[in-house]
Amino acid sequence: MSTKYTKHTPLICEVLYKPVEGEIKGLADVRNITVVQNDSDTYKVKVYNVESEIEMFPLLPDSVTCDPGEQKPTGDMWTPWCDNQQKLEEGHYIRITLSKKKEDDHVYQLFQSGWNVYKTVNMDYSLRAHIQGDYNIKKGEYKLIITGSSVEDVKFTFDRY
Repeated sequence: MSTKYTKHTPLICEVLYKPVEGEIKGLADVRNITVVQNDSDTYKVKVYNVESEIEMFPLLPDSVTCDPGEQKPTGDMWTPWCDNQQKLEEGHYIRITLSKKKEDDHVYQLFQSGWNVYKTVNMDYSLRAHIQGDYNIKKGEYKLIITGSSVEDVKFTFDRY
């Protein structure tokens, strides 16, 4: 007769579910861009969710292109969370490209962090600046409005509706 020994399995992790006061950062607090409105009279705008490349869903990354004066639905493009330079480099942002003939493209990165939505350039988190709009109301559906005729006066606005 042989004796069998049961090997002790060490505890690797423990999951605890605790009630949370208020809302926490996560899917419950995402700002969705449902429409892109290009109010620029000179730039063609491409809005591309780089983070959607990383995720398994949707199968095709979120992308919308609008000619000057045009408005298009996005099919619900979430605004990625990005709290530092590393997250930015990992692709947690929306790329906004402004283009017109005989001029280099102008590329911006858009993301949310804390209560705010920011834009930056050159993939540099330290250059982030608040965009305009009423996004501090928290989660919800927003129209992204692009205005401006030159790089110096381009503005991005989140308009809740």
